[in-house]
Amino acid sequence: MIDIAHETTISFSEAADSLPTRRGRKPHIASIHRWATRGFNGVCLEYLKLGGQRITSVEAVQRFLDRLTEQDQLEHGITPEQPTVSRQKSIAAAEKRLARV
Repeated sequence: MIDIAHETTISFSEAADSLPTRRGRKPHIASIHRWATRGFNGVCLEYLKLGGQRITSVEAVQRFLDRLTEQDQLEHGITPEQPTVSRQKSIAAAEKRLARV
C-alpha cells in the first residue's frame, strides 16, 4: 500500500514518462490505468484515489515491476537462491581462483 508520508506520489502520466521506452515508445497512460485497475499477469499497480484522479508512487511502480520480474523468473525456473547459469560459472571461476591463492 502506498504511504504518502514516505513515498513520492506521481500521476499516471508521470508514471508513464518515468518508465523506460520499449521500441522507442514509452507506455501509454491507458496501460498505466489498466495495470492499476485490471493488473498485468495477475499483478496490479498500487494506486490511490485523490478526488477524481488516480495517483501512484515511484516506489509502487518499482514494486509492480519487481513483482512482475519475480513472477517471470519463477516461470523460467530462476529463484533468488538459484543463480543463473552464467552466474554459477562466475562463482565457480572465482572459487577456483581463491583455491589457488
